[in-house]
Amino acid sequence: GLGKVIVDALERIVKEQGISAFKLHGQTQAAGFYEKLGYQTASEEFMLDGIPHVLMTKQDDSAL
Repeated sequence: GLGKVIVDALERIVKEQGISAFKLHGQTQAAGFYEKLGYQTASEEFMLDGIPHVLMTKQDDSAL
């Protein structure tokens, strides 16, 4: 549950700045975790520091 708490806190901070779209480079093995938080995979797998990653995005429609 700590990962969700951290992501929620970061999203809340940027929402306070008026930002409603989020993106991150998530390790491929953690993509399911981010999907449960509303993120969608937006790229093919790529290597970052020798670890497979994907770009993940999320749009906060509640800000509209």
